[in-house]
Amino acid sequence: MRIPSSGYHSVPVSSSPNTSRTGAPRQRSRSLVAVVALLVTGFVASSCGSGPAWIARVDGEPIATPNFWSGVPLYAGLSAGQGAPTTTSRNGVSSVSDAANYAMFLVQIHGLVELNEAHSTKVTAAQTAEVRTTLLASQGGAIYKKLPGWFLDQLVEAQANFQALIAYYAKDVDANQQIEAYYKANQSQFQQLCMDVIGGDETELNAARSRLDEGSDFATVAKAVAAAQPADATGQKPQALGAKGDGDVGCVPMSTIQNLFADPAVAKTLVDAKPGSLIGPLPVAGGTFMLFRVRSQTVEPLAQAKPTIVQAIGQPGQDQAQKALNGFLAKADIQLNPRIGHWKKGVGYTPPVGAEQPAGAATTTLPGGALTG
Repeated sequence: MRIPSSGYHSVPVSSSPNTSRTGAPRQRSRSLVAVVALLVTGFVASSCGSGPAWIARVDGEPIATPNFWSGVPLYAGLSAGQGAPTTTSRNGVSSVSDAANYAMFLVQIHGLVELNEAHSTKVTAAQTAEVRTTLLASQGGAIYKKLPGWFLDQLVEAQANFQALIAYYAKDVDANQQIEAYYKANQSQFQQLCMDVIGGDETELNAARSRLDEGSDFATVAKAVAAAQPADATGQKPQALGAKGDGDVGCVPMSTIQNLFADPAVAKTLVDAKPGSLIGPLPVAGGTFMLFRVRSQTVEPLAQAKPTIVQAIGQPGQDQAQKALNGFLAKADIQLNPRIGHWKKGVGYTPPVGAEQPAGAATTTLPGGALTG
């Protein structure tokens, strides 16, 4: 349950609590969790009645909130990255799967609290206040400020307890060792191509290549091509690419090279070129052409790659905290109120008897109001 300051995550109703979480460069799997994107503003509260007698039970302990039905469309809106709930009608009818997702989010909060208590890890009032301040000052702060106070309290409680659990496991994590291990295991991610580049139209670059084939200096040719270009609207003459205006663009990440070409096969031609090769002119994004001279392939230094790695692996202790929560959910006896479905170990969520759960946007509905159990 990775809970960054910009959003929250919920267990999707189709998930199994036994699913494990694995990492991958930049695009990380989140197994039990589905990203809650807070991208737009304007949440609308449901006009439903009071909350349920119980929403779920975890090892026999009931979980309830007096505003459950009001929270369902709010949580559904956050989960979908929408500014207003789309699964709630004018009379406060919410989908079964939305209700189950929100119920499982509350179960996760319960699990986080239980885990922190088991480790004698206390979430102080100061820590809770800091989480609230950070959320309200974040990119999604304008959205958080429009949420009802009781609902924001739940988000803050989830965030604060997850951060406390991360801090508990971080004590046993050597961050530098973790970064180095990731770097060694993902060398291909940090491959770079060092090269010289001349930009222009296809005709002039063909002429430039002929000069280079005849032995002309690359920097001299690059500057000559730039000098032949017309001035822009401000009267400025273009300069050759590179920090020194000599065509030397340094070492470029392979991901940047891939994005430079619409056709992956064209990018592969450049990547597979031998050092010293002239490649092009090749069409690049924006409708222009470039002429490349490949100097060498190298690996981005660890010091330079570190910010990317930290972003990919998250906070020290985060994976351990996530695994602890997954383990709690896998072992716990979780019961949903029969009106919103069933949760079975190793199976996951199933809708209540007589209700369908279609693929994609759920349309099965049930009336708002108090649950009974």
